[in-house]
Amino acid sequence: MSILDHIRAARKSFTVWMNAVLLAAYPFADSIIDALRDNLPDLAPYLPANVFRAVGLALVVYNIVHGARAAAKAAKENHAA
Repeated sequence: MSILDHIRAARKSFTVWMNAVLLAAYPFADSIIDALRDNLPDLAPYLPANVFRAVGLALVVYNIVHGARAAAKAAKENHAA
């Protein structure tokens, strides 16, 4: 097995494990998002700048998607009533 094959296998294994971790964390996503939202400014000194920006951007995107879903659900409920 060549080094390139080892790298490919390791990458695939990492991807599989990362997907498993994300799937396991999915039921706790709201709690994780709330904790990040509340504590992100306190984490800034401990995170590299690019990670801090990525987490901040992910929170902004989550808030937009969550707000859009809530608005669509409210509109649907108001239309049905």
